[in-house]
Amino acid sequence: MHQENPYSPLSENETQHVEPYVCSKRARYRLASLIGVHLLATAYFAPVYWELVQVGATAFLSLVLSVAGCLCLYISTLTALGTRPLGKVGFILAALLVGISSSGWGWGKLWTIPFVAGSGLGLAGFWLVLQAQRWSKNTQA
Repeated sequence: MHQENPYSPLSENETQHVEPYVCSKRARYRLASLIGVHLLATAYFAPVYWELVQVGATAFLSLVLSVAGCLCLYISTLTALGTRPLGKVGFILAALLVGISSSGWGWGKLWTIPFVAGSGLGLAGFWLVLQAQRWSKNTQA
């Protein structure tokens, strides 16, 4: 009786379909969990942000840009978790808006950290979605 060697290389007809880690859902879920931590941090500092705007220590425009950027980040995260990864434009817009607004909150302050991190998370989300879209186009062709 002839048994096949389980350690032999695959033939051309038996190619395995292996998804790279970057394009896998696991990477997108890990990014989503980091963005969830970002949501908690911004919710924790929300009274501080509102107080800084009320007192006049920072401009109202910084608050508007921050809220718009964070909403773009959270909505893009939800769209990236779908079966077809979407949200490239939302992640770039979030990175830009949150990055621009972080200068209005004062560099080096503790409450600026969520915005700087949000800008980095937006860029990471853009990269993950871009890689996942490229991979899905290559596998469909």
